[in-house]
Amino acid sequence: MIYLIGGAPRCGKTTFAKMFAREKRIPGISTDLIASIVKPYIADAQGEHAFIAWNACSEGPEEQLKGEIQNSHVLWPGIRRLICSLLRWNHDYVIEGVHLLPALIHEFETSPDWERLGGKIRIIYLIKKDTKKILEGLKKADPELDWLLQCVKTEDDLISAAESIRRKAIYFEDEAKKCGYRVINTEEDFGTILQNLLNEF
Repeated sequence: MIYLIGGAPRCGKTTFAKMFAREKRIPGISTDLIASIVKPYIADAQGEHAFIAWNACSEGPEEQLKGEIQNSHVLWPGIRRLICSLLRWNHDYVIEGVHLLPALIHEFETSPDWERLGGKIRIIYLIKKDTKKILEGLKKADPELDWLLQCVKTEDDLISAAESIRRKAIYFEDEAKKCGYRVINTEEDFGTILQNLLNEF
């Protein structure tokens, strides 16, 4: 079984993926890690094939969302090949990340590859939509360990980062629901929600 955990940043994808992989005793990977491997080989690409290195503090929520969507499309062929290989060899695996767009996964589900490989995949999306609660969570994070906070210089930067997360969450919620995928809001009692999800996913 392949377990896909997508959604907006700072909503618990990595935390839950680690919990779930540890509980199931199976390996996992982040699409951010896949991106770090792929980026050097597509650095000279242009237009829709380029990987966008946007700045979380200097660009607004809509520009960031557009960048994430483009990067997801650039990475998707490699992620899809990885999923196909894991299914072919009957491996259990967790893949988490912001690059797992619902429309791309849904297209995969209707492809010949899906039928040929058995399509043993579970999918979930994690989101947060309350800007105030997102902001509170960001303020509790350790800037030394959080790449998003490393570029935050002012309170306005922090508010912009929270709004960007909210905007991406709305996008993921809308797209996931169109495709019939489950969406979990983790902003209320984060730890309990993830623990309950661990028992049922």
